Amino acid sequence: MSGDAATPSYAVHGQANAELPTAVMRARLGYDEVGAWLPSAYRCVYAHLAACGIDPAGPPFARYEFGSGGVDVEVGVAVTTAIAGDDDVVPGRV
Repeated sequence: MSGDAATPSYAVHGQANAELPTAVMRARLGYDEVGAWLPSAYRCVYAHLAACGIDPAGPPFARYEFGSGGVDVEVGVAVTTAIAGDDDVVPGRV
């Protein structure tokens, strides 16, 4: 960051990354439900990966799309190969 406190400036650099397969859980939740849902969703994703013998290929992530009365949430982790989904954990891309 440069500039003074009244007019800060930032250097922004774009970066293109290759698309990666992911293992994710998705839900439509009320705003007050998100915090309680996240830990169990992450546990479920990691348990599914362990059961399939797949290691994560990056840190966990979450995506949110806010709407009236609720939020669409996707939590997951990148993997090196596409997964077979089940009733809760499904393949995705990031």
